[in-house]
Parts: sequence; C-alpha cells; structure tokens
Amino acid sequence: MSAPEDPKPPSFSLMPLFILIGALVAGMGASLFVTGWRLRVFRVVANESLLPKIQLWLTIIMAQSALWVVCSFYLAATFRRLKTTAVSPLRHMRAASLTLLPTGIVLIFLGAKQYFLTAPLPPATLGEYTISNLPIFGGIGMLVAGWAVWQMYMVRSVWDSEFDLPWDDGQKIMRYVQLREDALRLLFIAGIVLALGTVAGAALRNAVNADRGPNYFPEEYVIIYGALYSLLLLIAYVPVYATFFATGVKLRETLCGERPASAAGFKQWKEARDAVNEALGLTLSGAAALGPPLAALLPVFSGWAVSLLSAKK
Repeated sequence: MSAPEDPKPPSFSLMPLFILIGALVAGMGASLFVTGWRLRVFRVVANESLLPKIQLWLTIIMAQSALWVVCSFYLAATFRRLKTTAVSPLRHMRAASLTLLPTGIVLIFLGAKQYFLTAPLPPATLGEYTISNLPIFGGIGMLVAGWAVWQMYMVRSVWDSEFDLPWDDGQKIMRYVQLREDALRLLFIAGIVLALGTVAGAALRNAVNADRGPNYFPEEYVIIYGALYSLLLLIAYVPVYATFFATGVKLRETLCGERPASAAGFKQWKEARDAVNEALGLTLSGAAALGPPLAALLPVFSGWAVSLLSAKK
C-alpha cells in the first residue's frame, strides 16, 4: 500500500497585493504630479490657512488615484471575461465604440479646448505651487469613467445578440442576470469615479478661494459639473436599461405565460410573475429600481459636499 501523497500547499493570489501597491504608488504620485513634484506640500505648518486646504484637496486626489487603480483592475477583469464568454467580441467592441463615438468626440474636443486655451478656473498656480498638470490628471479620471461606460455598451451589445440564440430558458435567464449585473456595476463605477472627482473639485474650490479671495471660484461651478456628469450618465444608461427591460419582459412572458382566465389560477400566476419581475429587475418600485438612478446621480449629489467643505473658513 503506497503512502498518501502530501497535500498541495494552498495557492495565494498576488493580485490584491499588486492592487494595494498600485493604489499607494498612484496616490502619492498623483498628489506630487498635480503640485509640481514638490514634497514640501506635505509639511505641517502652524498658523497657516492655505496649506491645510491644499492638503485636504490632495488627500482626495490620492483617494481618486487609488480608486482609479482598483476600478481599472476590475474593468480589465470584466473586459477579459466578456471577450472570453461572448460570441464575436470584436463585433461588440466595434458596436460600443460606434455608439459612443459622437459623445467621445465632443468630450475630447471640450477637454482639448480646456487644456490648450488657458481658463481662469482652475488657476495655473495655487499659492506657491504650480497645478498646471491638473487637467491631465482629470483627463485620466474621465478615461476611467469612459472605459466603464464603453464596457456597459459592450455588455448591451453582447446581450442584444445573445438573446435570440436557441438556448433553454434557464441558460438565457442566467446570462441575462449576469450581464445585467455587469451593466449595473459598470454604471456604479462610472458614477463613483465622477462623484469623487466632483468632491475633489469642491476641495480645490475651498483652497483656491483661500488663496485668491472668497468669490474667485463660485460654488455653483462645482454643482454644475456634478449635474452635467449625472446627466451624461443618465443619458448613457437609458439605452442599456431599455434593452434589458424589453428583453426581460419577453423572458417573463415566456416563463409565466398568459394571464389565466380562471380566478383559481390567478394567485399562483401573479406570485410567479412577481418573483420573475424581481429576479429580472423589472420592478419599477423598491430599492432595486432606485439603484441605477442613484448611481447615475452620485456626481450631482456629491456636488452638495461643497457646502460641507467650505463651512469652515
């Protein structure tokens, strides 16, 4: 009788460690990048009103960078899974790109205009620090949010093509739920990235006004940017929602059938229909229905944080 083999040692993924290191490096690097690579910005000085406000802003900059790293790892993993599981992934990538092309051109034009035509907001300097790299930093955040929205449209294209495949009902429902959850997570990622950017804008406003005067950077601009981000996310999500809702209704009708003519079977049919509506996200009331709009409205809600950040002068 042979001796039992030694059990294999458990394998540990190094990915969480890479994400943590990447987030820390990105956070420190970003805070130095936007202030001209001057380490003295982190010094603690007594009887100074401007520097603590700059450091508060840089703290949020660091949080933004760390969030971008985490989101980028998740987006890369989601993209690989979509490419692996979808039929003709290049076709879906092309469909998502063509759908978002007009919006992308407009955003690139506006970003280039902001970068090449020097605007008074944000200023090129903040106290003794040069912050002319800030538009480049902000552009990276827009790219991360745009990548999430692009993948959301790729998910929509994948499901739109797979809905008519000759799968059984169980397979089709599982795929529907999986892709719909992917779309909701991608919407949340875009919303939280833009929301934290809006909070950073509020902290920057607080520092700029401490340096240039209380009315140099109006509060309304922060709220306006948050509202624009939310509006863009809502507009982007509507076609995705419409696709999943329309196909979800067809799946529900296939599963539940027509309304029974007799009152005896109505209760059972109604309970089954309600359960399917809940599982497929077809309900228009309750917490599940509020999730996507709240995710899209995160930027404008975060814009109100300007009142908290500027409460203490």
